[in-house]
Amino acid sequence: MRDVLQPGDELVSQHPFGVLLRRRRQHADFTIEHLAERSGLSPRAIGDIERGVSTGPQRRTVIALADGLDLGGDDRADFLQAARPGRRAASLDAPAVSVRPFRLPDFTAREDELEVLTTLLAGSDAAVTTPVLVTGMAGVGKTTIALEALHRVTTDATGILFVNVHSPDSLPLPPLQVLQALLRQTEAGEEADTMDDAVAAWRRATATASLAVLLDNVAGEEQVRAVLTATLPVRLVLTSRRPLAGLEGCRRVALGPLPRPASIDVLSRIIAPAQLARGDLDELAALCADLPLALRIAGSRISSRPDWSVEDYVLRLRTETTRLRHLVAGDLSAASAFALSYDTLAPRSQQLFRSLSLITGPSFRADMAAAVAALSAEAVAESLDELTDSALVEPLIGERYRMHDLLRVFARERLASAETTEQIDERQAGLRRWTLDTARRMAQVTEEQDAAAEAGGVTLASAHDWLTTEADAWFRALETAAAGAGDPPDTVLATAEALAHFAERWLGFPHWRTVLEIAVAAAEQLGDQTVLVRQLHWQAALELGLVDGDADRALTMSHRARDMALAAGATESAVWALVTLAWSETRRGELAAARETAALALAEATAADLVEAQVHSRYFLASGWMEDDPERALQEAGEIRRVLDEREADLAIREWNTANNSQTAIAAKALLQLKRYDEVIVVAERIMDDAALFPHEPGFLARAHRHRGFAFLGLGATEKARGDLQRALDLVQPHERPDWWAAEIQTALDSLPQP
Repeated sequence: MRDVLQPGDELVSQHPFGVLLRRRRQHADFTIEHLAERSGLSPRAIGDIERGVSTGPQRRTVIALADGLDLGGDDRADFLQAARPGRRAASLDAPAVSVRPFRLPDFTAREDELEVLTTLLAGSDAAVTTPVLVTGMAGVGKTTIALEALHRVTTDATGILFVNVHSPDSLPLPPLQVLQALLRQTEAGEEADTMDDAVAAWRRATATASLAVLLDNVAGEEQVRAVLTATLPVRLVLTSRRPLAGLEGCRRVALGPLPRPASIDVLSRIIAPAQLARGDLDELAALCADLPLALRIAGSRISSRPDWSVEDYVLRLRTETTRLRHLVAGDLSAASAFALSYDTLAPRSQQLFRSLSLITGPSFRADMAAAVAALSAEAVAESLDELTDSALVEPLIGERYRMHDLLRVFARERLASAETTEQIDERQAGLRRWTLDTARRMAQVTEEQDAAAEAGGVTLASAHDWLTTEADAWFRALETAAAGAGDPPDTVLATAEALAHFAERWLGFPHWRTVLEIAVAAAEQLGDQTVLVRQLHWQAALELGLVDGDADRALTMSHRARDMALAAGATESAVWALVTLAWSETRRGELAAARETAALALAEATAADLVEAQVHSRYFLASGWMEDDPERALQEAGEIRRVLDEREADLAIREWNTANNSQTAIAAKALLQLKRYDEVIVVAERIMDDAALFPHEPGFLARAHRHRGFAFLGLGATEKARGDLQRALDLVQPHERPDWWAAEIQTALDSLPQP
């Protein structure tokens, strides 16, 4: 659309933004009333702008109009730019003054932060002014708590000087105008036209009394430095979304969203009791993401409509795409507050901010941000610094970042305005490809690669950390890809299979069954029976390894895997299916059947020279003999040790470590049955030494303490037994250990006399 004058525009040509607004509205085929509904503004306000009655609309008003018109990209930028001359002319015609916001009569929920602030303000004995900076994202309540703190430490509330140094509808005040605004509020009320005169006047004004000053929305350090020249120390509080790192000697108090109970308390103080009868305040607080501005807007909207209940308003907020349009009350708007930060960003940082809305996890790293924004690592690092400085993302430990939920909604709206659906889909696909590729690569890291890793390279520890930290992201990406998002089935299979192998290193993840179901489905889609059998075996093995594993389900899976492997001539898979069959039967208590199946598995594994399968077959042979003939079980443990010693070179490091742990564990159990407690202690301590090989799998060490604890119990060493058994429970989280395992240990602990 070309923004040129049309017939009739000359009536308001002296007010070009009004012309542009009318042209845009007509081009969109909106009536004034329709645009008012979409933007949250009144029809009269829009009409006044179009007629030139209102020549300097506030920035949040212009942003609301741009949102209502669905403007994006260059059109949006041109529209916002066109409104600036009117606002600038209005600001230049008027002196720099600020209306101090009123003190909330129901201030609540920030008592801890308020105590810190008042202590800093009341306890300072410095000879010079030391500013206290309150930082945080838009809408977090910086001005409210700063004003409350000054009221609590100032005997004469009328003596608080207030300047909004960067309001939404104006440019940041230069240092001279900041001092001029302060001087007008002092008793002398001096005027000064130059910086030197203003500093001198400020020093005179602060020579006889210590003042209290609140500078709101500070945009940069230069706005503050002249105020620091006060003769007597000033109680100076600053609020800013930026950290103002260049301000020397500044003490900082950072604000975040409220705790949920505090959010509910804020809402319950605003909303009438009758309106609370229907609806859940917890859900309302969650939809407001615990942001004080959003909470007060929500409370005010509900209380202003006596016929509304909480549920009526919650229904409006549940739709994410329109949530911010409903978080408006009078001249208060969550979106407008966010826009003040967003509109000051460099274009590349705006692009990154918008793209971050597509990351669905609770936090993200810079490499994930680079993937979704299609930017270089260097560019992302610079833009993340800018977003952090603008309080649009929050830096976390471990080089991670977080975006507030409402900011994510705001960013998604901006993304929808700036890019086409196809472009957004491609960004999502790019992020998904990167996530799946990275997950697959991390899950495939082996002990051999770990040993050869150079400084800064991927290690087992770093791969484990990535997979556990980014679990929400890769699991959602895998589900989306498996559901037919256009990703190749072989990519889905390769990723799911790699993750299935990683599962034994992190059995506490709650969605492993789904991962294996995806792997099986992808293998079925590809039609490769050998690959499918391998997935079925892993599915059965994983089912048995899970804390809540279902042995009956695993038995069925193992039978299916065995039958299909034999039909496909897949010898190795057929042997492993027998191993999981023996495991399933052991878990079901069918020990005689388990011995028979394990013996068959051992024979086939020996014939095929499958060393690892031989070890696991003997393990279940030993388990099958444990109750009836523990001496026989101990002999099988000895055979496992012989195989491990003779064939160590034929096993990967992980395979040998796991097999070695299984051997020592079964030996310890047999020795316990035989009441050879001193030998149990030796074996258990060998397991403890080997536990260093499994740093992310505390179950290995927990089992060692369990074995030694029962050995000490048998020897009558009560306190040593208590220490080991309790340590076994403490090492493994409740969701990562079988109930029967914990119950056995707890029963033993309960039987011990109290110390």
